[in-house]
Amino acid sequence: MPELALRTLRSERAAMIGWSLSTLALVAVVLAFWPSIEGDDTLTRSFGELPPSVQSAVGIADLGTPAGYLQGQLFSTLGPLIFLSFAIGRGARAIAGEEERGTMDLLLATPIHRARVVIEKAVALLAGLLALGLVTWLGLVAIGPLVDIDLSAGKLAAATAGNLLLGVLYGGIALCLSGATGRRGLSLGIAAGLAAAGFLYTSIAPFVAGLSDHLGFSPFQWAYGDEPLRNGADWGDFGLLLAGGLLFTALAVALFDRRDVR
Repeated sequence: MPELALRTLRSERAAMIGWSLSTLALVAVVLAFWPSIEGDDTLTRSFGELPPSVQSAVGIADLGTPAGYLQGQLFSTLGPLIFLSFAIGRGARAIAGEEERGTMDLLLATPIHRARVVIEKAVALLAGLLALGLVTWLGLVAIGPLVDIDLSAGKLAAATAGNLLLGVLYGGIALCLSGATGRRGLSLGIAAGLAAAGFLYTSIAPFVAGLSDHLGFSPFQWAYGDEPLRNGADWGDFGLLLAGGLLFTALAVALFDRRDVR
């Protein structure tokens, strides 16, 4: 792996361990609640009285099956929150954080092109996302059978990949803003706001006349709208998420290369 990417990963290894352990603990807690919900028709009927938009937004539309439970409680709610928080935070400070600490001038004084700085920061971000994805998948594969959630490893990997690629897209947006502005708070706020707007749109649009026909424009729909736990990976939608992340990384390279470092 490139030297700058390795340096970035080494400097963040303690935080990465914390993220990994927290993610594994969250997966374990979600799985641990399944036996108490399995076969409980009363709970399902109670939630069924809520408006469909509310059920969709909070992930309680289908609690009666293992796939529906994990889709609602993890892969369309908590999972995106984890991957987006990690990716947006890392992307926002990838360039702007160096500038705010006053270390970017020293870094650029070495014979390293600006494009390489951005690319290696993006590689470090992707490596962190892959680590979180691996921890999530291994936790589901290892703990799931213990609580009678017997879903195939391939479909669990597809659902995890959808969340991971959502992080790639919005992490790329945060990285682009970081390279363009050099301001971590601004980059973090805009990227997080776009992610929140996308989540709300995906949750509400199916139940609003005039919006349901345009649900396919939402990155969240690309990530988990086709229910990969039931249907497997949709490579076309996953490709759109990956392409978006690469596009914004390329924009970050171009914008940072033309900007005066603060």
